[in-house]
Amino acid sequence: MRFLSSHTLVTGSSDKSLSVWDISFSQPKNITNFNMHTDVVRCCDKLKDGTVISGGDDTYLYIWSPSNGTVLNSKQYSHSISVLCIKILSDGRIVTGGADNQIKIWPPTLGSESMTLGGHSQKILVLEQLSNGYLISGSTDNNTI
Repeated sequence: MRFLSSHTLVTGSSDKSLSVWDISFSQPKNITNFNMHTDVVRCCDKLKDGTVISGGDDTYLYIWSPSNGTVLNSKQYSHSISVLCIKILSDGRIVTGGADNQIKIWPPTLGSESMTLGGHSQKILVLEQLSNGYLISGSTDNNTI
């Protein structure tokens, strides 16, 4: 789940879809659905231009429009197995963590992989950027790098 604005959010699901919701109503209203993933959706984040990036067990990363669900870019086999977390850095680069124990840093448009980071011995579950610009990761190996 990721807030897109103060009144909209996007959620991923085990049914392979993502939904954009308007939560300004007493009952949330579904605005858009994205149905390109072929397996469980594990993570999503909002890029600086307002588009959404999502990842999951199908190893795909998709950049798509939350207003109409149109795919703008994609990357197959972004990780060798599930993409478990995504973080957009302050400079716009995309960071992904996977069940393959790797962290990958991508350009904002999902061009060629720019960097792969190791260090964890088990799957990466969380990525955050600290105020000093450093990236911190958490893994099921109980280490924070």
